[in-house]
Amino acid sequence: MTPYFVIFTLLAVFALIDAFDPPRRQKLFILLFCFVVLALFAGLRMGDRDYYNYVDGFREVERWGMNYSKLDMASYFEPGYNFTAWVTASLTHSPAALFLVVASIAVGLNLSSFKDYSRYFLIAVMLYFVHTFLLRDAMQIRAGVAAAVCLYSLRHVGSRSLAKFLITVAIAVSFHLASLFFVVVYWLYNMDWGRRVWIWIVAVCLAVAFVAPLGHLLTLLPGGGVMQRLLNYTWMVGSEESVGVLANPTILKQLFFVPLIVSLCWLLIWNDFPIVAGRIATFFSVTEVLVVPSFLYLFTPASRPVAALGIVAFAFTVLYLNVRPGANVLEYQNVLFTNN
Repeated sequence: MTPYFVIFTLLAVFALIDAFDPPRRQKLFILLFCFVVLALFAGLRMGDRDYYNYVDGFREVERWGMNYSKLDMASYFEPGYNFTAWVTASLTHSPAALFLVVASIAVGLNLSSFKDYSRYFLIAVMLYFVHTFLLRDAMQIRAGVAAAVCLYSLRHVGSRSLAKFLITVAIAVSFHLASLFFVVVYWLYNMDWGRRVWIWIVAVCLAVAFVAPLGHLLTLLPGGGVMQRLLNYTWMVGSEESVGVLANPTILKQLFFVPLIVSLCWLLIWNDFPIVAGRIATFFSVTEVLVVPSFLYLFTPASRPVAALGIVAFAFTVLYLNVRPGANVLEYQNVLFTNN
């Protein structure tokens, strides 16, 4: 697990520098360096549970192109991802090239959005690495690109550019179907609901979570098409893999962050069906790493470096929980240095 902590140490130093408000040009240079490191780290990784499925999919697209009638594993992948694989395969026979391209897109879009949305974007990069990057962008690569595109689309929500927003989300959907749910963000963002309304919404979702979570409803629906893809996972409903409610650290964390209410509510009402809860909530929580740095505004400029130390400590804890033995993140393997 040493590579994870080496990169974290580097990003933690950059995060502390960020708290001192250095010149923006210096921060942009550091951001570019972070992009190169993280894109290479994710793009050259291998060995996780989805890696070989993506390798098989690349080989199929390399042979059959976009002919879905002849694809097997790749038939489960969305057209945007397969098109990226096809273009890459036309240039090289190495699956690692595809992973580098996909990682560069996801990391690049995320870091660009951090830069545009947050004053303390280097702190956001550190927080991104310890959770979102490791669990999504370096493993669930299609979801990683789709979520990065969704985050990028938020600039069109703020400017009320519906057409641009829908086009951008359509690109995200071409990489991961679950990102289709993100379209509701445009209208939710523009709803002028007060705190009391949101409290009632969360209270209702909590009641649903405890009394009748929605996962069991899917087991009653007929299969076919996209629905069949969901029904293939219904064995998870009510299983030990369910996300839970008050025992789920993600839910407990999001209870305190207003910008993550949609993600929170989704996790609550689908808590008995982890793949629906987690896969879709990841799109609704794309701003999570931007929320924590905003707490620095509660401190005076002179005390912000001290507050940043607290954020670094928090990030280290999250990293340790994700990479400790038995956790979700496996030992890092690099395709350049692994005999396979």
